[in-house]
Amino acid sequence: MDMSVDQKTKSEAICLTMPDCDKISSVGYLYQVGVKETCQLHTHDFYEIFYIIKGKAIHAINGEKQVLLQGMLVFIRPSDTHEYAFLNHYDFEILSIGIECWIVERVCKYLGLDLAQFHKPKLPPMIMQDGAHCWELQKKLMRIHEKEKGEERQRYFLSIFPEILYQFYYDSNYQNEMVIPAWLSNVIEKMEKKDNFLPGLPRMIELANVSQEHLTREFKRFLGITPTEFINIKKINYGVELLLERKYDILEVCYMCGFNNLSYFYKIFEKTYHCTPKEFLKYHQKSDRAGGIGT
Repeated sequence: MDMSVDQKTKSEAICLTMPDCDKISSVGYLYQVGVKETCQLHTHDFYEIFYIIKGKAIHAINGEKQVLLQGMLVFIRPSDTHEYAFLNHYDFEILSIGIECWIVERVCKYLGLDLAQFHKPKLPPMIMQDGAHCWELQKKLMRIHEKEKGEERQRYFLSIFPEILYQFYYDSNYQNEMVIPAWLSNVIEKMEKKDNFLPGLPRMIELANVSQEHLTREFKRFLGITPTEFINIKKINYGVELLLERKYDILEVCYMCGFNNLSYFYKIFEKTYHCTPKEFLKYHQKSDRAGGIGT
């Protein structure tokens, strides 16, 4: 799945239940490396906090799309419907903690927080951690896995969760800032098509129907890259597909994926794949031979 996430209804979502092995703690722990490891559109009968350890991804949540970045901590409610998708060629590492409802209710009561306030906004609470706070939170969350399932894990989680929940209640004002505007989301989805990304920036500006300056500003704000960088990655990824077909030489691929300058093609290729096109081909030729392809 890429940036384009089909608009799906809640009825199409699968409902996850906490595994029996985690119910003895009422706290689940899941460390996932990559969007491909995450579940399709889903909801669950428990709460979840997830933390972005590294990378970037798209979070399709309750009909909106957010950009997820390193250091983000999100509080998913049982009523939320969500899934993750790739942001261009980026990927992420995510730590997910499932929490049975009674724990959230108990901690809210202990802290004097109104649980209903967490459920009022359309989007779930989100906070951004940085610097030492980021590293400290990550260590605390990863330590959950070290605790024996049952009372030990539950006690440990109850020792760290009140502070996290308190932050969500009072400091969560970040979620709406990361919602990708509908017009920009629509442009990005359309730029997934070869007929649009090959013509490049002029085609993107035409689809966006905004000035280049505004387009660039919004791309940097939400995706952290320029429109040209986004398009170049699309072109290079298409170029890789062509190279792997072994039907065209490198110069032909350069022109076929929308570059007019071979040295610039090499520059963008190396920046994206950390090797030259020739090195890339040589590596895959060795891999093919090692795997017995064609024998």
